Amino acid sequence: MNYESRKKLASGQPRVMVYHEDLARKGLIELVDTLSRDPDIGTGIYLTVTKGKAFDLFTRRYPEIANIGNYLFQSIKQNVESEAMVSPILHEFMRDYYDPGQDPVLPYIEQHGNEIIINGAALFAADRMVDTLPMSRLFYLRLIRDRFRSGYLEVGLPAAPFAEYAAQPKNQDRIYLVLDNIISNSRIELVGANPPTYRVEIRIRSRLQEQSVQSPLEDPRVIRTLEQQAADEIKNISMDLIKQTQKLNVDPFGFGNKYRAHVRGSGLTKDKWRELYPAAKFNLKVKVKILRTGQTD
Repeated sequence: MNYESRKKLASGQPRVMVYHEDLARKGLIELVDTLSRDPDIGTGIYLTVTKGKAFDLFTRRYPEIANIGNYLFQSIKQNVESEAMVSPILHEFMRDYYDPGQDPVLPYIEQHGNEIIINGAALFAADRMVDTLPMSRLFYLRLIRDRFRSGYLEVGLPAAPFAEYAAQPKNQDRIYLVLDNIISNSRIELVGANPPTYRVEIRIRSRLQEQSVQSPLEDPRVIRTLEQQAADEIKNISMDLIKQTQKLNVDPFGFGNKYRAHVRGSGLTKDKWRELYPAAKFNLKVKVKILRTGQTD
């Protein structure tokens, strides 16, 4: 081959970058930074972490998947648009990596036979993956840090408060609700600096689509009980999630940004926030409003 006939090697236009979990736990910044500097790669590319080897993921034949790259891209895109997943765009990862008050989150995918499943999220401390979060907990992560416009949630509540309103099977201590068309907003306020102390208020409006027991939804007392019990359950799970991230010493919520914005001269760095975050205090309030009801099981 003469010089004139040689062609330049280029990375093309990838839409999804998949990193093996072992690599993600060692740190991704050198690889991701290289991507961000490549003029041939757009900043809208998705990043994700896989439990198995990326090579095995892409070389396996899937009877129901014609193009694995496009399938992954569309699956992640649909989860982001349906508000089930935190957006994992390249420039957002870079933003959270360099931001002293927030850590990145990426989709976590697994291969099960001939299926590829988005099975939750990978939590990062800077550029190093430290743990995973199941899909059921991602709702609460987004509830605190983002807004829902049409969210969906299945939640279990203690059955005892509903005993006088609904006939329940014996030995059933939980009832289950499906809330959809969820509209939410959260307000995070720093009320103390040493230790960092926050007031977090979450307001949710939703429709009750289904419930696992028959109850007279025309009775205002039933609706009030549903709203209060749902608020209590959401609060408890949200607080458990915050405590989990404090133990891991990762901040996917961006609480550190609130600290930096309101404490003058804080000089906040990633390392300093790692020292402060595990001791942070939280006063969390949740209010649920059921606007209308759907069907029951």
